[in-house]
Amino acid sequence: MLLHPHRGRLAINAVLEIALKDTEALLSRRALAERLRVSWRHLEEVLFALAENGMIKGRRGHDGGYALARDPRLISVYDILCIAKSIDGAGPSVAGSFSELIEKVVVPALAEAEQTFANALRRMSLDDLIRSCARKTIQDRRPSSLAAATRLQRQQPGDGRKHQADAKVD
Repeated sequence: MLLHPHRGRLAINAVLEIALKDTEALLSRRALAERLRVSWRHLEEVLFALAENGMIKGRRGHDGGYALARDPRLISVYDILCIAKSIDGAGPSVAGSFSELIEKVVVPALAEAEQTFANALRRMSLDDLIRSCARKTIQDRRPSSLAAATRLQRQQPGDGRKHQADAKVD
């Protein structure tokens, strides 16, 4: 299955928080863990996998931290989930044989549904999530992070869509 619910959500949240950081400086591991409300140790393997796959870049030391390694428009939610899934391999395998009904009906139906879901996730970029943060009120969001999202939104070259800030002027 494509989605590892906990690791997948953690990976998406980590990449989104890194994208929404307040300044051009790197986001420290401590600050990232605080924003995600998890321990640093809990994040470690997810961040390592994201960095190893070129999604984020990290630097060690007292001024270390994390930043995006790619343009947010080029990062799909599907890519992030695939990296999260790869942490422990393909996931648990189910041994044994299945009934003919499961093999011929259920498994193909689930595979088709998963493919539809994967295609939708391929179309959803990190930039889409950033824009959503700028448009929506999120209770635990710091104003500076929303300002960063709005700044990132305005920096994007014309993509044919009206930006929320532009819509208020019309």
